[in-house]
Amino acid sequence: MTVATPTGSGLGGRGNPREGSGVNSAVRGAGLVGLAVVLGIVLLQVIDKGPAGNGATPAATSKATTPPSSSAAPASSQPATTAKNGNARARGEVRVVVFNAGSASGAAANMTNKLRTLGYQLIQPANTNARRGTAVQCKQGFEKEAAQLQGDVGAGTTVEPIPNPPPAGTENVNCAVLLGQ
Repeated sequence: MTVATPTGSGLGGRGNPREGSGVNSAVRGAGLVGLAVVLGIVLLQVIDKGPAGNGATPAATSKATTPPSSSAAPASSQPATTAKNGNARARGEVRVVVFNAGSASGAAANMTNKLRTLGYQLIQPANTNARRGTAVQCKQGFEKEAAQLQGDVGAGTTVEPIPNPPPAGTENVNCAVLLGQ
């Protein structure tokens, strides 16, 4: 003999579509709130390091633009950056390579991941000749981006013009970060 119970009669069982829905809604709600909190933290980190700059950025900009203005060729590249109302290009428009130039093993990969989370376009990190100190080197026309990248890499980073001829591995990038000893 089979007893049929109407749906929603409160007897439960697998036939009741409302069984456990309160728990599922609570779990989904908590997950959604957690996701919103994480997203908020990430966005605040990106905004805090945005192009508004800090005390070091304007000083670095003046250092970065001083060497190019001493020759005739770089002066022609200056209007390209001022055409953007004096602001640096968005990080997503700047292609970067990170070189380990005598730093600890894995440092270039770690810096690559850090800069990628900030929005830069990065290629595979590589090794180069050892040097002292950390530097940012950008091609002509990327002086403001060099200053922004300098702040993103961290304290103690200097801005240098990219050598001529450019080092191997920089053919398809705008800037290079060299992590020295």
